[in-house]
Amino acid sequence: MNRFRNNMPACGAIFTALLSNLILFSYLCKVIDTYWIFMSKLIETIVNAIEDKKGKDIVSLDLSGFDGAICSRFIVCNADSTTQVCAIAASIEEKVLETLGEKVWRIEGQQNGVWVAMDYVDVVVHIFQTELRSFYKLEELWADAPLVKYEYEE
Repeated sequence: MNRFRNNMPACGAIFTALLSNLILFSYLCKVIDTYWIFMSKLIETIVNAIEDKKGKDIVSLDLSGFDGAICSRFIVCNADSTTQVCAIAASIEEKVLETLGEKVWRIEGQQNGVWVAMDYVDVVVHIFQTELRSFYKLEELWADAPLVKYEYEE
């Protein structure tokens, strides 16, 4: 009987360690779930903002499965003029801030309006003037990435 009593403190320590790990695992699951919910809302908000300004050929590329990818998602669209490119970028910035309270981390290309890149850390938005998108063929560079096309009525 003493032999079992001597092992009881060890069992208690193991139980405490398992319980701590279970609590940590549960917390991490909630964090990951919250992250994916946020990502879904961010992508939906960006796509809606593009659609509001009549952006064309909207696609999302899932880069999460690629080692060394700079972000989890690319969202790519095009517009017929530099004015429309800049209007789409402004619409995205405004709607994401208004809806989710997130500021764009960095924007490049607003000066010339032929290719604007907007960095939301895990999501990078590329807004091209139509001719430039055809030239760079960004989707072909990431051809192995799962692609989602967004269709909408004009």
